Amino acid sequence: MKKLAMLAAVLAFATPAAALAESAPQGPAAGAVKKWFTTDRSLNCYDRQGNDSGCELGLDANVFVKYAPAGDTAVAFATYVNDPTGNAEQFAVAVFRKGPDGWRFVRNVPGLGGKSATNVAFLGDKVGFDTEVWRKNDGHCCPTGRKHWTVSLR
Repeated sequence: MKKLAMLAAVLAFATPAAALAESAPQGPAAGAVKKWFTTDRSLNCYDRQGNDSGCELGLDANVFVKYAPAGDTAVAFATYVNDPTGNAEQFAVAVFRKGPDGWRFVRNVPGLGGKSATNVAFLGDKVGFDTEVWRKNDGHCCPTGRKHWTVSLR
């Protein structure tokens, strides 16, 4: 019985670290992506006091990166809660390029909506992906629609 209680305690402390690792960007552009996500004020993140703040990686954020086949372009997809006192999810996409000095932020992609990019495919100088979108009468938790986006990488 003691072993079971001890295992439960270990798992309780391990879960947040595992969730944080899953939400952190991966791959060669990870440093540039993390910098973008935690410093770009256009993502409209706030701290607990309601002050403008950089976004935080953690349980309320999932940032993943897809790399173009040539390996010189990356696209970061972020689904995150921008206000720690709320629960409204935001969605952002940014383009990064590999240069002689490493990876650099190129631009945010405006005008996108939805949640959780899937089916990401690079098509020449564009990237296509799907997001879940809310239909009329959908609950906040559960969008039932899908939308396909095609975005220029330039």
